Amino acid sequence: VEEQVNKGLKPDEYFAKEKELIANIRNNADPDYTDLMAKFPSLKSPALVQLLDTPSGKEAVKRAMKSIRDVPGATIGKADVTGMVKNYDIRFLDQVKQEFDDLVMEAEGSGPNYKATSEGRRIRALRKALRDEMDLATTDPKTKESLYKKARAQYAGDIEVLDQLRFGREEFMKKAPKEMEDHL
Repeated sequence: VEEQVNKGLKPDEYFAKEKELIANIRNNADPDYTDLMAKFPSLKSPALVQLLDTPSGKEAVKRAMKSIRDVPGATIGKADVTGMVKNYDIRFLDQVKQEFDDLVMEAEGSGPNYKATSEGRRIRALRKALRDEMDLATTDPKTKESLYKKARAQYAGDIEVLDQLRFGREEFMKKAPKEMEDHL
């Protein structure tokens, strides 16, 4: 059945299309992230300090630290003479936000397996506090546009296309022949 459907629809080769989309995601978002990092290489983050007082915040920061250490030469920010980091590298703060994303997904699942949980709501609130602080701190006073929000939006929009490609591949062939008739 799969072979006949593929003959009839003549779809793109899946793995080549996936590779192309991943390259496009990076290419589309890179200019926005490059601009963001040039204008805001580091930020003071009172929200991050507050997040460290929560178990989920500690976990997100711990994971972000591991991710940053896995990149040669990357830092969480420039240390002062006492060795303390007061202004965090924007890449590190973005990584903490991404770790919160992962924690939410672990707590609630995604796609057809999604189920809202109180743990997910708590983690979302923590993530929102950090994200809102970063949006505000990276807002251009002239244009009133948050460069962090702009970069995130470009990446998120592109990643949805990739998610749909993967979902289509996984779910389409699970359908019964009668269900597939509507799609042909």
